[in-house]
Amino acid sequence: MNRKQVKSDPPSGEGTISTRTEQKQVEDRVAIGANVVYETIRREGEEELQRPASALAWSALAAGLSMGFSFVAEALLMARLPDQP
Repeated sequence: MNRKQVKSDPPSGEGTISTRTEQKQVEDRVAIGANVVYETIRREGEEELQRPASALAWSALAAGLSMGFSFVAEALLMARLPDQP
């Protein structure tokens, strides 16, 4: 089976693909290397650590509340829904 049979349109305003090179990589399903992924994540982490301490604290609080409320929501659903599959 040939992947080149379907011709796709150039990137539109939807999604995160913004250049023709990125579009080509998606079409060819080019995998980036682990070292590129690692470096990208490392740089983003370094940028996050440059944020003020108060911003990090608010982010941590929001994440904690989000996780806590998700457990509460799951518990409420399990308590209120019938035990049938």
